[in-house]
Amino acid sequence: MQPGGQPRSLPADVERCIFESAAYLHPECIPSLLLVARRVNLWTEHVLHRVLTALVGRNSKGTVVAPNYIRRHSPRSLPIFLDSKPREFFHSHVRHVRLVGVPLAEMVRTLSLCDETTDLSLWDVVGAQEDDNNTPLLAVLGTLPLQRLSIYFRRGAMDFSSPFFVRLTHLDLPGAHSDRWADWEPLALLPQLTHLSFSEDFHSTPIFKNLLQYCPSLQALVVLFSAPALLNLLAGVLRVGVPDARFVVLLVLDRDEDWETGARGGEDYWILAEEEVVQNRRRVRRNDIDIDNDRAGLDRDEFVLSLAESPAGCQIA
Repeated sequence: MQPGGQPRSLPADVERCIFESAAYLHPECIPSLLLVARRVNLWTEHVLHRVLTALVGRNSKGTVVAPNYIRRHSPRSLPIFLDSKPREFFHSHVRHVRLVGVPLAEMVRTLSLCDETTDLSLWDVVGAQEDDNNTPLLAVLGTLPLQRLSIYFRRGAMDFSSPFFVRLTHLDLPGAHSDRWADWEPLALLPQLTHLSFSEDFHSTPIFKNLLQYCPSLQALVVLFSAPALLNLLAGVLRVGVPDARFVVLLVLDRDEDWETGARGGEDYWILAEEEVVQNRRRVRRNDIDIDNDRAGLDRDEFVLSLAESPAGCQIA
């Protein structure tokens, strides 16, 4: 308190730092922070909107209800939101975008506005055609500084030679289905690709082994299951078929929730996969040590046996 009994005010930059840090560390508090004061609203609103999500239909839990600090738009409300902010707002603040079941034209518009997106999830692109290879969407994707991409088309196929793939470090392909190595071989040419994942519908062990062999920078290859029963049925078979420490099988019940958790800095399946790879490597090292010890013991036994069978008069120096 100041001498006159008035509360001491903090410098504006310090106050802003405090509120922004609170918003980043505790996103569940953002709705309350927005109501504190106009200046606090201006400081923290961008934290709320740095993750942009638009979904159609229902998620794996049968609902589209989300915590009030997560704004999930519908394909109908998305255009209204895009019209409510200046272009500079999206350019400056939005970095994570997930669009599911959104019409192709609206996807292109959204990504044109959110042109600094680094983490993108596109599922069920409505209006994508096989004959044009989704040219409008590929064109706008090529302008983004993408590092992480999850992409699933109901129709059509991705061309991994598209320039934007070169910058990716994390790639999720839930719609994969081809057993032809020629369709996946271009992934070996992506210099920065370290994390790759597929859904439970695709479990080609020859393709997985080739990817681990020919993708030099790959640190984790993940197969994601959404059904515990199917995981229990296939996980053991897959692990035996792909004996590589970088190969991981995980259960993710809600992909929407998992993506949003990772987008806001939480523990998503990529982090869990990295932890599993570390554990796999430790198990491999322990097994190698056990094998070496067994071999050393066998060598000692053979040496002692050879002495026992040697001619009389031979002695150990």
